[in-house]
Amino acid sequence: MILADTSAWMEFDRGTNSPVHARLAALIAEGGHNVAVTEPVLMEVLGGAKDDQNHLRLFNLMTSVSWLGANPTADFEGAARISRICRANDVAPPGYIVCMIANIALRTGSEILTADQDFHRVAELFPLKIAATP
Repeated sequence: MILADTSAWMEFDRGTNSPVHARLAALIAEGGHNVAVTEPVLMEVLGGAKDDQNHLRLFNLMTSVSWLGANPTADFEGAARISRICRANDVAPPGYIVCMIANIALRTGSEILTADQDFHRVAELFPLKIAATP
């Protein structure tokens, strides 16, 4: 399963033609069965919607793909752990939302599709898999 993070959805929504945009577009075109969304990503993407029409379009698209629900106990604790371990290893800790999305990917064995370098920093210390792009 590939967990598309906020930056991937933003690349897709903006039509950037970046490798991340191309990969997400291909996953959606294949039916969206191998791409997933989780609550923190949905919140961040919808929070950046330009207007109600864009919000509704993004909501409908994102809820039409697979869902990897957050586990409050595991993922809040896991996000704090990721942040703490990054700091302890002199790796600039990403924000807690990135840490939570990373923990959801780690917990579910998913790859992260991202244009955000914060996930690459987490992957220096954890077995976080970054999805390949064309």
